[in-house]
Amino acid sequence: MCLAEQGPLDWLVPFIPPVLRVNCETRAKIKCKVAHLVSKETVRSIGFEILACWRYLAVFSVIFSVWMAGLFYIYDNEREFAMAYIITSGFALIGCHLLIGDEGRSSGISAYSVFNRGTLRMMGSLSAEQFENEIRHRNPENSNPHLIAEVTQEHHDELNDEGDIELVAAIKLSLQEYKRADRRIRRTSHRRE
Repeated sequence: MCLAEQGPLDWLVPFIPPVLRVNCETRAKIKCKVAHLVSKETVRSIGFEILACWRYLAVFSVIFSVWMAGLFYIYDNEREFAMAYIITSGFALIGCHLLIGDEGRSSGISAYSVFNRGTLRMMGSLSAEQFENEIRHRNPENSNPHLIAEVTQEHHDELNDEGDIELVAAIKLSLQEYKRADRRIRRTSHRRE
C-alpha cells in the first residue's frame, strides 16, 4: 500500500479491534454515503420535510426557548431549585404526553408497527377475548394431572414426616436455639431497663 492510499489516522489501525477496522472498500462506501447525504437532492428533500412541519417546529422551539430561559433564571437566582425545575418539567411533559399524546399520532407509525408491519397477530399470542375465555373456563383441579399428583405427594410427605427421626431431632434442635436466643433477648432487655 502506498502512502497516497493511506488515511491520516491509519497509524491507529493496530489499536482498533478487528471487527471495527475499515479497509479500502468500506472507506469508499462511506465516502459514497457521505457524498449522497450532502448532495443537493438530499438537502432539498430534508428542506421540504422541514417546510411541511414548520408550525410544529416553531411552536416547539418557542416552548423550548421559554423553558431554557426559565431554567437559566432559576439557576442564576435560586440554584437549589434548578433540579426540582427539571424534574417537575419532566413530570409535566409525561402528563402532557399522557393526556394528548395519542391523539396527535393516531395515523403515524408506532414503535410496535416498526417491528410488526401490518399489525399482524404474533404466533402464540392471545387476544383479549381468548385470554378471558381461558380464565373463565379453566378448571384448576383438573388442569394438570401431573401437578395434582405432585401436590398430593407433597401433602402425603408432610403427613409422614412425623416418623422421620432425623427431621424431628433437627426441629427440636432449632426450637431449642430459638428459645435460647429469646431468653438472651429478654435478659438483655431487663438489664437495660
